[in-house]
Order: sequence, then C-alpha cells, then structure tokens
Amino acid sequence: MKRSLLICAPLAIALAAACGGSDMATQPPATAALKLASNATRGNILVDGKGATLYWFAKDLPAGGGNAAVSNCTGSASDANSCVHYWPIFYVSNPTLGPGLSAGDFGQIMRADGLPQTTYKGFPLYYFLNDPNPGDVNGETIPDWYVIRNPFYDVIPLHGTSVFLTDGKGRSLYYFLADTVGTPPTSACAGTAGDPTTCVGNWPIFFAGNNPVVPSGLDATKLTSFTRADNLPQSAYNGHPLYYFVNDAVPGDLKGLTFGPGLGFWFTVDPTQN
Repeated sequence: MKRSLLICAPLAIALAAACGGSDMATQPPATAALKLASNATRGNILVDGKGATLYWFAKDLPAGGGNAAVSNCTGSASDANSCVHYWPIFYVSNPTLGPGLSAGDFGQIMRADGLPQTTYKGFPLYYFLNDPNPGDVNGETIPDWYVIRNPFYDVIPLHGTSVFLTDGKGRSLYYFLADTVGTPPTSACAGTAGDPTTCVGNWPIFFAGNNPVVPSGLDATKLTSFTRADNLPQSAYNGHPLYYFVNDAVPGDLKGLTFGPGLGFWFTVDPTQN
C-alpha cells in the first residue's frame, strides 16, 4: 500500500496527511451539484459540480452503529503543515445529485472544530489542494487517501494505531490461526450463525462477492473467494479466510482482539504486512 508522492512540497504534504492536523481552504458555493465522472483506471468517481474530485481518509471513522462519523483531518487552512490545509473539507447543505447517486448515501456531521462536513456512505468528504484540474486524482499518491468510487468499495483499509482491513462500512475483518492457508484455503471455524456456542456464531463469515471493489492501494489479487465445507462462499485475503466478530458494534471496533476465547488465535489483517 505504499505509494510515491508525485506532487510539489512532498514532505510537508506527507506529514500533514499522516499526522492530521480550522478553516476551509476552499469554500463550496451555497448549493452545488455532485455527480459521477468516469476515470480511466478507477471507474466512476465522485466529483463536485465543477469536476473536482472528492476523497475519503483512512484515518477517519465512518458513521455506523448509531455513532456519527469522526474526522481525524484537523488543523487550519492557513497552516501549511496541517491536514486541512492540503485536504479542504467539503460541505454543501443541499446538493443536487447526478445520475447514479442516491440522497440516502449522503449526510453531514458537525466536526470537532465546529464546522459542518458532508459525508458519503458515512465517510467525511474532502478535496485535495493539488488537484488543479477537473478529474485529477493526485490525492491518491498520498497514503491513506482514496477517491470515492461508485459502486463503493467492498473491502477497505482503516488506519488506527495500525492498518487493518474492514468491509466497506468500516466493520473489522479477522483471520483465524487454526485455518489452513492456501489457494483455496480451508476454514476450521464451523457452526451456525447466531449460535454463540459455535465458532461461526461468534465469528460470522465474510463474503465480499465475486468481483469485489477495492481501493487503488490494495492488492486486489490477494482478495479471493472459496466455497467452505458447509457450501457457503467466503472471502480470503492472501489465503486467509476472513471473518467478522459478532460483538463489534461500530466502525473501527476491534473487540475480537480482546475476546478471551479467541486470544492468540484471532487477528486483524494488516495489508501492508500480509
């Protein structure tokens, strides 16, 4: 997932993006259109009415499970070392939507700095300062920043104290040391969903579909699928079958790492290592 910086002032931008850092560097008009634009390598991406690309940040937490989204891109637009300087927040109160977009996918949050911000599928939206032309996607050269694709991603990385894979809604994914890694793998976690006396009752299987959409920094060839012994489809990453943990309630929860019966056997997937 390491990407090179191909823009001006690389060190300052990389530090700002990595550390987070408030006023907006770019103020959208009171009303604006949101639409999908075709990108040669990324498919349909979300842009504003003028064609400026919008992004989500892997260090943010999306809305879900009753919790509001949390933006971890902070700072001041006038501070060249801050996140917000390079990643102006996007907000429009009542956008008109182009074909293929649904009003139900958009919302807004009140950030910790008191500014409103528009969200898409729970993720706060941003511009990138060094996208000078409509359709530019220069922001994707910065680690942890991604364009908004439509259809949205099935598997994404979130970046807390470490990087870990989640589904497209930010729900954490795990692997089991007792499984047999391979192509195809073999799952040692059997049982029935909803039955807490079984493995699958505590670790529901994850299936991303047959043609999952992933961000540009994630190796799509490592995300595969197989048929389990119970004839259910399951996704695997780098040969490891993937699971949820039943008690993870909100995006970014990692309760499976502290679940007593699973200690030493269940772990999150770091795509930079696995």
